[in-house]
Amino acid sequence: MFNKPTRNHITIIFEQLGAAGVVVITFVFSVLREQLVSSGGIKAVIRSLKYGILPQQGMAFFAVAAIAVVLLIWLIIRWYKTVFYIEDGYLVCQRRTLMKKASRLPFSSLATVNLERSVFERMVGTAKIKIDINSAATADKTDFTFVLSLAKAKEFERILLEAKNTVTTEKTEEETDIKETVYSFSNVQAVRHVLLSQPVVQLLFSAALLGISLFSQLQTADISVILPTVAFIVIAWVLGIVMKILSVCRFCVECDEKSIYISSGLLKVKKYSFERSKINALVVRRPLLARIAGLYSAEVAVIGFGNDKEETPQISLLVKKAELERILNLCAPDFKCSGEIIKADKKGLLPSVVRALFISFLCAVPLWFLNPLLSAVAVVTGAALGVLGHNTKTVSSDENIFSFSTGILLKKTAFFKYSDIQTVHFSTNAISKIHGIGRISLSILSSNTMRVHTTGWFKKEAFEELKDRII
Repeated sequence: MFNKPTRNHITIIFEQLGAAGVVVITFVFSVLREQLVSSGGIKAVIRSLKYGILPQQGMAFFAVAAIAVVLLIWLIIRWYKTVFYIEDGYLVCQRRTLMKKASRLPFSSLATVNLERSVFERMVGTAKIKIDINSAATADKTDFTFVLSLAKAKEFERILLEAKNTVTTEKTEEETDIKETVYSFSNVQAVRHVLLSQPVVQLLFSAALLGISLFSQLQTADISVILPTVAFIVIAWVLGIVMKILSVCRFCVECDEKSIYISSGLLKVKKYSFERSKINALVVRRPLLARIAGLYSAEVAVIGFGNDKEETPQISLLVKKAELERILNLCAPDFKCSGEIIKADKKGLLPSVVRALFISFLCAVPLWFLNPLLSAVAVVTGAALGVLGHNTKTVSSDENIFSFSTGILLKKTAFFKYSDIQTVHFSTNAISKIHGIGRISLSILSSNTMRVHTTGWFKKEAFEELKDRII
């Protein structure tokens, strides 16, 4: 089917325009049609433009209309001149516009092949295929995007995955990959995950700030004037929660011997897969409310995976510890650390508190003008979080894995294989250097959200083994 040059579905033009662009162009053409009818046709309009007898508003409108028409024509030309096809083990993408562009991708370089369907795509019966390659230069974005009819998209995804698997593994005739369902999360679990992942302290602080602001306004304004603002904020927050819930409903994790398959979403359906060998970090997360409920979630960093705003593949929503261990045993069994857990050095408490106080002072300055008491609370809270945050930081290592934990409001534990760590930077300052302590920042090949990781303050000796193993 894809051995000959194939174009994207024509609706890709509207996706490239975006909702705002479609509305603007539709409005422009609607008004343009009315102008043509009322002016006596295109010849009358051209004659008016020639002699400059149109009012200034009319001139501005036709200038905007001309830009909209040129943009639409350019997108149509680019769609028509862009083709892709499969040839001799390569995915070939060509754009034959003035700025010609051609790419030949060997199947072995394909990192992930993902299928997504937005609300618009479900309405018009299309689907989006997103392809990421094994490249550090483009790790934070999707490399190639194709929009096809749903049937063609599924077939294209199947062909690419089969071709990729064929060149990356050698199978005998008897060997087959059997896909196994690791965990299928219920909608109730999806709702629980979103609600318990909310940043409680930030929400309470924002609510307090809003309450103080409203209280001061009530002294000079009628409550009927303020209520619409409050209602707008509350509705926006609720809608944000609902959209997050809809995005993780029907969350399902599957795996076979080589790959992991994840799907989720009610309105916008997302399906993506990646090879186990491409995983180079595991992060277990525990937001504050989830810790109270005894729940854990997990995500992984994947080489070559760049999915725009959702860079990091999540392999588990919030579940009990035993359930998470079962998921990790099936999906990421290599990321286990059996080494001794070392707590942050007590002498590192000072730089941690100083940093927390500096940030809290920056927040307290504008609050002082609203309410001095709230400003003082911000400083005290910052100092307390600095102390608690320091006490939660740990490191651990064994022969294969380096791990560290950090965070009080959002506690996370990250696991790395030594072979996947690209760089390690040991940093200190004038005070901590005297005590022989410092912290490290290590980088891995991944998206921006998972590329750099920084530990707490520890004795330099705690990192010596890590340095030796990486070198």
